[in-house]
Amino acid sequence: MGDPTNRYKYKIEWSDEDEEWVGTVLELLNLSWLDKTPDQALNGIQQVARECVSDMLTHGEEPPIPVVEKRQPSL
Repeated sequence: MGDPTNRYKYKIEWSDEDEEWVGTVLELLNLSWLDKTPDQALNGIQQVARECVSDMLTHGEEPPIPVVEKRQPSL
C-alpha cells in the first residue's frame, strides 16, 4: 500500500492570529503545524502526519483513506 500520507490533502494558509503559516491535513483534522514559511509549514505538517499514521499502525489502528481514493467517478 505504501505511505498513505503521500496522497493526503494538505492545506497551507496564513494565520493572522498566530502571525505564521499554518499547515493542516484534511484526513487528520486534529493535526496542524505553525511555521515561518509556507514550505516549512508543509514540511512540518507532512512529518506530523507520517508520525501520526505510524503511531496508528503500531497500535493496530487503520489510518484514514486519502480523500482522493474515496471519490467515485460518475457514470
